[in-house]
Amino acid sequence: MGSIRYIDHTADAGVEITAASREELFVLGARALYQLALDYDAVEAEVKRRLELAAPDLAELFHEWLAELLYLLDAQELAFKKFSFDFRDGDTKLAVTLWGEELDFDRHKPHGEIKNVTYGDFAVEQKDDGTYLARVIFDL
Repeated sequence: MGSIRYIDHTADAGVEITAASREELFVLGARALYQLALDYDAVEAEVKRRLELAAPDLAELFHEWLAELLYLLDAQELAFKKFSFDFRDGDTKLAVTLWGEELDFDRHKPHGEIKNVTYGDFAVEQKDDGTYLARVIFDL
């Protein structure tokens, strides 16, 4: 089972994610983002959306994933709790079904604004044992 470790970073928030699979990496990335922004445990899986993303490699696809979740959170006030992933073309394309809900500011208790998913110190790698390690810095 994977883990999320929040790390100190000047004026920003950083996370290091360890995951047993590519799918778990993307789920934990979403959880890390949402836990910085709101009370993630209060999010329910009531609204269904579908996304398609493409990038040159898995690391960039992971960055695009987080950036898209942040956009949906900011622009459409949606947070998601459940995901079904379909990776294609050597990890360069992703079709995903997401279930979540519209924000309820009383119930979800926003913690603050995430401005951006940065490229500073950003890294995604697959270890020899097949596990994944990612490092992401969020601009607050």
